[in-house]
Amino acid sequence: MGLVYDVEIKKDNVKVTITFTTPACPLMPFIAQQVESKLKELGYEDPHVHVTWTPPWSPEKMSEKARALLGM
Repeated sequence: MGLVYDVEIKKDNVKVTITFTTPACPLMPFIAQQVESKLKELGYEDPHVHVTWTPPWSPEKMSEKARALLGM
């Protein structure tokens, strides 16, 4: 859905910059925790998940396939 903006890997650690469709997203804490959990499963001891609102998310950030699946 175009929610991952950046991934920085430095040696044994990783920083993932993500956004959400709205600051009021009720799943925001859950999704951020799941990203962190998966990164730990992949071997990163102290991954950092950074949430940003710049640039704001828009449907144009989605792939054409994702937009088609959602009827957009």
